Amino acid sequence: VLGAVINLGNCFDLLDQRHLNFLKVAYSELKKSLEEQDKELPENSTFVEGYFDFKKRELDCAVIRLAHELAKEQGESFDTVRAAFLEGEDLYPKAGFKSKNHIQIAVLNSDCITGVFLPRHKTHNE
Repeated sequence: VLGAVINLGNCFDLLDQRHLNFLKVAYSELKKSLEEQDKELPENSTFVEGYFDFKKRELDCAVIRLAHELAKEQGESFDTVRAAFLEGEDLYPKAGFKSKNHIQIAVLNSDCITGVFLPRHKTHNE
């Protein structure tokens, strides 16, 4: 597995309340547009029936894509997208942490990838 050095540039950061608010607006616009066309919203779903995590994020993807289009119409272009995903079972009873929490970064502008490397494997002595 290769590692990458990424400069986030102008990041559509879904850890930032301003961008979360904008994403909510994009959802409303998507819903309105699809209703006018008598079409249904895409849905987030699982790849494996009965599995509790939503891994197939068709709705989220559609909303983020529309948010990018709306931003472009306003003269703003994003280089990357960053979002946190709280997934898995509770790490311990009543936990705010899940067993598979992670942050994902999507690179829209390949110029933001400033380096690629092969991660060094740690030995037991390190």
